[in-house]
Amino acid sequence: MPRPSEHRQRLRIGNRQVRRIWLAANGLSGSGPWPVDVLQTIRKLGFLQIDTVRNVTRAHGHILWSRNTGCREDMLWPLLRQRALFKHFTHDASLIPVETYPLWQRQFRRLGARAANAAWYRSGMDQGEIEELRDRIAAEGPLSTHAFDSAAESREMWARKPHKKALEQMWYAEVTAWARGSDLVPVRVESADGKWQEAFALPDIEARLAAIPPPASQLRIINPFDPAIRDRARLKRIFGFDYTNEMFVPAAKRRWGYYVYPLLEGDSFVGRIETKGDRQGSALSVTGFWAEDGVRWGKGRADRLRLELERFARLAGLTPAPFSPSTAS
Repeated sequence: MPRPSEHRQRLRIGNRQVRRIWLAANGLSGSGPWPVDVLQTIRKLGFLQIDTVRNVTRAHGHILWSRNTGCREDMLWPLLRQRALFKHFTHDASLIPVETYPLWQRQFRRLGARAANAAWYRSGMDQGEIEELRDRIAAEGPLSTHAFDSAAESREMWARKPHKKALEQMWYAEVTAWARGSDLVPVRVESADGKWQEAFALPDIEARLAAIPPPASQLRIINPFDPAIRDRARLKRIFGFDYTNEMFVPAAKRRWGYYVYPLLEGDSFVGRIETKGDRQGSALSVTGFWAEDGVRWGKGRADRLRLELERFARLAGLTPAPFSPSTAS
């Protein structure tokens, strides 16, 4: 028999509502301050992508700070040591709440098989050496890659040492139990271009829509690795914002710049900005600015950007250099 939800008329969710519920689900609506609870913030997001690039500050610290300006990167690592979080791949390397660990069986199997079968990823260690790694971990408990040593087979930038490849393959392939999801209800959602499409939502969608807080007036500098904008096709479909992270695009082919941050104001993306932290000079400089088509940058919006740049600079222990959108090239 069909489920009751299949007989319901599809709820229509307009684009403004779609934007607001998406931002609320990603912790980017309303205004603080809120009590600092890093673990709860990650639980709400589902995962926190981690990245080593420190253009101004590292992505994981920035993403947390965007939700609560009291959050700092160093609040993460005790949670990892306490095993409240575990590290694995979502779309990329991420920190994930440990209570979701049983849901990762398929991911462990899929990535483990891919790493085991890929010629470029084979560790170069024989089975006996791999068993020695396992035995040492079993005897000594959790260990980082720094506890082991082996020589890389090449000096290329992306070369991995054999012990690191073997440890990562074991990490990929770990297997646990599977858990069930919940029923969904049919809805119709409006895209930024006015088109409607059929979709599914959680059973409490109407209550969630009614509880959405009004968008904050604050202008936010959003990290390129923020989960709210990770899916670029969805970002364009919901917000009409065409964004590409061009870090790995040759400089001559970039449309925008190397490390460009989207600018979110309320429930709309109003521009993008490229900033750079100068550690020696302790300065945060703006190296590029682009307003979205049709968005006017008057004094009020420019002041909100200036305040956000000041907050962003303080996060990184820097001082913002003078900047005005009206004078940007």
